[in-house]
Amino acid sequence: MFRPNLPSIAKRGLRTFRQGGLKLAEAQEAALLNGTSPEPVKQVIVGGPFRIQRSATGGLPVYSVARNDGSWKTIVRKIEGDVVHFQKQLNAYLKETHIDPLKAPPQATLRPTNMNLSIKGKHTSDVKDFINLRGY
Repeated sequence: MFRPNLPSIAKRGLRTFRQGGLKLAEAQEAALLNGTSPEPVKQVIVGGPFRIQRSATGGLPVYSVARNDGSWKTIVRKIEGDVVHFQKQLNAYLKETHIDPLKAPPQATLRPTNMNLSIKGKHTSDVKDFINLRGY
């Protein structure tokens, strides 16, 4: 993209994030050039006393597993630090975003043998949204 007389993003020291193939700073800059207002930025809440390690391919370690009885289970792996604090925050987030008034919100349970969290049902997208909001 040709930008006449504009300082480069790297020179200004802006931190860039990927969003839909364009860097967020470039998208905001293009919106300002076009005379439109830039899209609102999601607020990122920085972690806590825990850390989520990425997988070897760079993805989040959140998986859905089909069980033999036809039900689903979501597993969150590679949690370092205070796992109980992460579990409490995740349960509060799942309760807050739960919209079905006839069902109870999903609960994350801690598996003490490997320190993974397990949630009944297929909730990978909700858990990944929660982790991304925390800046991991």
